Amino acid sequence: MRPVIDTTWHWKNTGFGVSPLQIVGLLLPVFLLWALWRRHEGLIPLLRSNAEVLSWLLLSLFSGLALLIASMGADTAGMLVKFILPALFIVFGMLYLREIPVLDRLAMVMALSVVVPLLFVLYEVVFGPMSLSTRSGVLRYSGPYAQVSVYGIHFSMGLLGVAYLYLRSRTNALFLMLLVVMSILALAIPWVVHMTTWAVIGGLFAVLVFAMLWRKEWLRVAVFVAVPVVVLFLSFSMRSSEDYARIVAPDIGVIRGDAPPEYFGNSRGLIWKNYLQQYAGAPVYAQLFGMPFSGEENMSGTTFGAHNDFLRILMATGVLGLLLYLVWLGRSIVAVLKLRGELLFLGVGALIIWLGFSVGLTPTYIVPFSTVILPILGGLSEIARKERKATTAYTE
Repeated sequence: MRPVIDTTWHWKNTGFGVSPLQIVGLLLPVFLLWALWRRHEGLIPLLRSNAEVLSWLLLSLFSGLALLIASMGADTAGMLVKFILPALFIVFGMLYLREIPVLDRLAMVMALSVVVPLLFVLYEVVFGPMSLSTRSGVLRYSGPYAQVSVYGIHFSMGLLGVAYLYLRSRTNALFLMLLVVMSILALAIPWVVHMTTWAVIGGLFAVLVFAMLWRKEWLRVAVFVAVPVVVLFLSFSMRSSEDYARIVAPDIGVIRGDAPPEYFGNSRGLIWKNYLQQYAGAPVYAQLFGMPFSGEENMSGTTFGAHNDFLRILMATGVLGLLLYLVWLGRSIVAVLKLRGELLFLGVGALIIWLGFSVGLTPTYIVPFSTVILPILGGLSEIARKERKATTAYTE
């Protein structure tokens, strides 16, 4: 239901005064704590073996409480909730998503959920935009969502779900479904002008093609590559009046040395520079544990404003929190790379989505991302751990 609920983002600014998104956001930590308590017997040993996740959770909680104490209100309460959600989702995944049948059902839900944004973007291409924004003078379609990146969020996770299901069964029906989804995404790309989405979808596409080639599915690979490429070419030709070169021109200028680094990523370089200067000017204890302990009023760097997840984590939980996060991330990457078959694809695909969007956005603060990707990575790390233990026991 998330792709539907996300269309109600503006309700809080109308007579309703509240959005279903806000309600879901408040209920999520309650649900997660209840779910963790249901399996509390296995929770303690799990946290002992993943001390970095527990430490990051506690640090995020104290940082959020510091914000709330400094400025009591609904906004800071919402920030506190979003601070603690990522670690809770990781632990939830470790407890609940460590069985393959559960991952199969999750992939089915992801595949079903992508139908909604695909229908929205098809409507926009055929009948005209629901909402518009611009990137370097190029018009881009945002659908009923707050910004164009929401399309990318749901597109990428939906494609991951469909691709995983196909690799699990390799039936003709699922191949057709995968081909249709990929073709619609190819059609949408020139209209959904979002560089990160383009990169992530391209990365998933490349990894999927490699997996199919590994299994020697020559004919299906030929069809799967040819059809979306033709659709993509035709779709760009429908928007021949748009000058897409202007989108990458600033980045090319930075690479060549013709433009200052601040122009990188649609001027994200300037945003990052300003927040790093704010961080550098903070007291040592704030640099260690997070900017909320500094007492400064501008905390936008701990939210969406950072436009980079590693920077957001640094601002929110300090260098200590960033190190804890990197330890968890590194352990997750190692665990994923030890998997095989469809599970390896699922893990690599989840990492492509997570790290791809981490460059210019803040996935740990974007609830749809955390809800899906972090539990998957948590569950896969537990599956890898169990397989490693089983292999060790067998060897002994």
